[in-house]
Amino acid sequence: MNIIKRKGGNISDEMVSSAVEVLKNGGIVVLPADTCYGISCAISNKEAVRKLFDIKEREHNKPVSIALDFSMLKDYVDINEIQEEKIKKLFPGRYTVIVKKKDSVGEFITGGMEKVGVRIMDDELHQRIIEALGEPIVTTSANLAGRVVKYDSLDVIQELDNDKIDLIFDYGKIEKNDPSKVIVIDEEGNEEVLRV
Repeated sequence: MNIIKRKGGNISDEMVSSAVEVLKNGGIVVLPADTCYGISCAISNKEAVRKLFDIKEREHNKPVSIALDFSMLKDYVDINEIQEEKIKKLFPGRYTVIVKKKDSVGEFITGGMEKVGVRIMDDELHQRIIEALGEPIVTTSANLAGRVVKYDSLDVIQELDNDKIDLIFDYGKIEKNDPSKVIVIDEEGNEEVLRV
C-alpha cells in the first residue's frame, strides 16, 4: 500500500495522476471525502469492485454508490429533465440520489437492482480524480460492513486489509460530517428521503 500524506491545502497534479494510475489498473484507493473516509475503484472494472466488497466484508447483493461529475450524469443514469433539475439543485453536496441506472452501471455495483445511488461530491480531490480518470468511481465508506465510519486515516489503516489497498490519501483526522442524505427522486420529481 502506498500512502500520500497531505502537505498543506493544495492538491497537486501528481497526487491526482497517482490516483488515476491506480484506478486505471484496477486498484483500490482510500480517499477523504466530504462526509468521511471512503474506499473507491473505477466503475468499469468488475474485479476491482469485487475486491472492494471483499475488503469491506460486504455482501455482494448490497449496492454501493457511484461518484461522478455532471458531464457524466446522463451516460450512467436514466433521468428526465425534471430529475436532472432536481439533481442540479442538490449537487455538489452531501447527498446520495437514487435514480434508474443505465447498462453502463453493472449489476455487480447495484446488487442486481435497477437503480443506483449517485454522488457528486463537494470535494476537490474527488472532482479532479474523476475528471482525469474520465469515468465515475464506485464509492463507499472505508470501514468494515456494519462498523462505524472513519474520520481518521489511522483507524482506516488499522481496520481494513492494507495488503488489498493500493493507495491511501492520508489526511489525518478530517472533519466529522454526517453520512450523505439518501434521496429517491422519481420521474415526476417527487422526493423520498431514505436516510437523513
